[in-house]
Amino acid sequence: MKYKIKINTHVKLILISIFVILTIILFFLQYNEVANPKTKTQEIVEFSDTAVSVIDYKVNIIENTVYDTTILPSDGTYVSSLLNSIEINFKHKFQGGRTSNIEGYYNITASVIGKIGGKEGDLLWKKDYMLKEPTKFKINDINYS
Repeated sequence: MKYKIKINTHVKLILISIFVILTIILFFLQYNEVANPKTKTQEIVEFSDTAVSVIDYKVNIIENTVYDTTILPSDGTYVSSLLNSIEINFKHKFQGGRTSNIEGYYNITASVIGKIGGKEGDLLWKKDYMLKEPTKFKINDINYS
């Protein structure tokens, strides 16, 4: 036997209306939760710094008939058979946002490269030279040079 529950038409309309209203309220609450979160993400800079490195070098060549001088400026193209030595000056300046304890290591490595076709040409060879072994530093200041 099947039993059917008979509900008055007015009661059916009231139940359907309540269900629709509850559904609309739940969708509104869900949308409100997603659109207006209760937490905010805020980015705070704890420490800011700037660091500037300057490298300058001069190439010392042996006396020859091609060049009038024995010292050539940086960023040039040099003939390796005329090369005598390279003078290098390094400057590094670090400035922090506030006084703090900073420690670490640094080293200086030079890469000497040979190209064919000038500065934009193809790389023929490359050799790295360790100019300064890893050195520990420790500062407790805003500036470090």
